[in-house]
Amino acid sequence: MTLRHGKIQHLFESKYFKVTKITCTEEMPMFAEGDTFHSLLFVKGEGTIECQGKKYQFCGGDCYYIPAGIKMYNIKGEFEALLTTI
Repeated sequence: MTLRHGKIQHLFESKYFKVTKITCTEEMPMFAEGDTFHSLLFVKGEGTIECQGKKYQFCGGDCYYIPAGIKMYNIKGEFEALLTTI
């Protein structure tokens, strides 16, 4: 799926989890479907994650865990990441 400032590509899905590749060039709002966590592994690039009024910086190689119950957060930057959810 191509978005205004990026692309989302589903890579793998099983009955236990799914992995999605995210490519972003500017800003991408992220929404949690259902009651799942988001595990983000940033493969390359840099930027910030804005979640619950706080801002966290990331660069390639960093991994962030967004716990279940967080329904929306925002990622800004130019990056590629792998998103794992249940």
